[in-house]
Amino acid sequence: MPEVNCYDFMASFTGPNCCLNYSSVDIFLKYELQPTSVRTLVHFSQTFRRGVIAKYDYESSMANMAAYGESSPPEYHMSNIPHDLPLLLSYGGGDMLSDVKDVQLLLNDLSNHDADKLVAQLVKEYAHMDFVMAVNAKQLVYDGLIAFFNKHS
Repeated sequence: MPEVNCYDFMASFTGPNCCLNYSSVDIFLKYELQPTSVRTLVHFSQTFRRGVIAKYDYESSMANMAAYGESSPPEYHMSNIPHDLPLLLSYGGGDMLSDVKDVQLLLNDLSNHDADKLVAQLVKEYAHMDFVMAVNAKQLVYDGLIAFFNKHS
């Protein structure tokens, strides 16, 4: 049986990560993989297919009614996030799970947010896993994140 290249495996659903090394991937795969429920994956799929951020759809009017008091799952309206809540959105140009178009849609929904409380940082070369394991994530992401927290604490 041929060996699986974990870089290629991850990149097939996260995007082309730029800044990983084998030792960080090995540690991640050994300790950090967490299982998720099928329901969570179905919910992600519903959001992706419908293009709407809403609560889980039980695919039954009766079940939705029992859960939510209405026949369809209610939508989450990002514009309802308090305008003075500090938000930092850091996203990657190569991220296939949280792509640039989706982040732009979110930023449109947040257009009335207090300008001094919303920071959007695009790291063009990053894909999804780079934010967790890139060798340069401390400098490109986490130093700015800590500064943001310190400013808004």
